[in-house]
Amino acid sequence: IISRRNHKGSIYITYHFKEVEFIQRLKESLHAAGYKCYPDLYSLIKGAKIKDLDLESQIEKSELLIVVLSDASLDSQYISYVTRIFKRQGKPIQVYTLDGSANIPDYLKPYMIFPLPEDKSEALSMIVGLVNGLFFGNQLRKKKII
Repeated sequence: IISRRNHKGSIYITYHFKEVEFIQRLKESLHAAGYKCYPDLYSLIKGAKIKDLDLESQIEKSELLIVVLSDASLDSQYISYVTRIFKRQGKPIQVYTLDGSANIPDYLKPYMIFPLPEDKSEALSMIVGLVNGLFFGNQLRKKKII
């Protein structure tokens, strides 16, 4: 559990279920860095019905969308749907490509796209570093320091 004092922000992560092991490690890394992550993988893995997870509320609470794109997720209707919601709300979107995915769908091309290194530990460190930078920059802008 993240205390209010240590809470840096809320993140929604979209991905293909083939990437669930990497995503679990990512969520653990982001949580350790002070971020709340949605959706709750444990509920999804336990077999909860999508309609019972209140994903709309989780999307609303989230300040950043992370798209983990792989060859398996290129045609995902759900990733497209969530991206449109974040775009409409004016929230930042970061796209990370796994396994050298070079076929970026057109709707994701306007966003920050980061190819991840093959080494998963390096990839996790890279994502946490970029997320920290984004949230730190937002804090400075709110305080009108930059």
